[in-house]
Amino acid sequence: MNNQLNGTQPILCAPAIRQVDQKLIELLVSLDPAEWELPTIAPQWSVRDVAAHLLDTALRKLSGARDRCRVEHVDIRSHQDVIVLVNRLNKEGVTVYRRLSPRILTQLMDLAS
Repeated sequence: MNNQLNGTQPILCAPAIRQVDQKLIELLVSLDPAEWELPTIAPQWSVRDVAAHLLDTALRKLSGARDRCRVEHVDIRSHQDVIVLVNRLNKEGVTVYRRLSPRILTQLMDLAS
């Protein structure tokens, strides 16, 4: 008799995520300089900004998960505190990484993913 509940088994998706990351990097590498500056569905972000956001997220995740790096303690007391934190981290990451060239952005994304 199978004692496992249906739908509770883990879905191992790391290989699929790596494939998606690789396809995204291939797409970004194929863009010409003008395409990096095009607007996106995110109102204030260009393609470069979205790439910067994805790089920042990947690097923060790698630093935290692999290296157990925590640079600040944040006191989360509400749902709104989470939203404020995420928006701040996203804004700071995009501000820093949008300064990089498309080549550096994609190379670092490839390394981080």
